[in-house]
Amino acid sequence: RALARAILAGVQATLEALSEEIVYLSSGAENPFYVYGQEGARCRRCSGRIVRLVQAGRSTFLCPGCQR
Repeated sequence: RALARAILAGVQATLEALSEEIVYLSSGAENPFYVYGQEGARCRRCSGRIVRLVQAGRSTFLCPGCQR
């Protein structure tokens, strides 16, 4: 239930924050994500290092300490 509430809150916050025009990070938009594009940075929760994995040609960023 907590996960479902958190997902709903995240989706609602994203929809409220969207402007009329979508600006992609590669075009200079501000990065609203905690770990996306932050390879090598410290995790906000555990201070571990953020790693980048490539899956099917797409990048995935995660903290190995927090996301097992």
